[in-house]
Amino acid sequence: MAIHRRLNTLAFLVCVLCFRLTVSQDGWFGPNKEFKCHCEYSCSSDGTCLGNGKCARGWFGLKCQHQDLTVLENTILSPNNDVLTDRDDNTCLSPTVKTITVTFNRTYVFTWLSLTVEDP
Repeated sequence: MAIHRRLNTLAFLVCVLCFRLTVSQDGWFGPNKEFKCHCEYSCSSDGTCLGNGKCARGWFGLKCQHQDLTVLENTILSPNNDVLTDRDDNTCLSPTVKTITVTFNRTYVFTWLSLTVEDP
């Protein structure tokens, strides 16, 4: 019985050590720790999102390194609709909505824009 208990304890310690080695401990990852983890839960040491695999609200893209400016509090969306920022490409605005206006109350430098549209 004592040997069985020691093996269980050893197996548990090995699993905990393996987990600690694969999770980014300080919230940064990359060869020089130059990328910040923006996952909903936590990141592995290579920046892969653990848990549900999703980026935190306001972040998207490869390893969650792109910020969604539409969810910042100084951004105004018209129409003000949660569908625009729900991170689900399968939800759509009503077909009666013909325009969307995004107003930024400060200057942002961005290199690209992502829109998901349905072919009419």
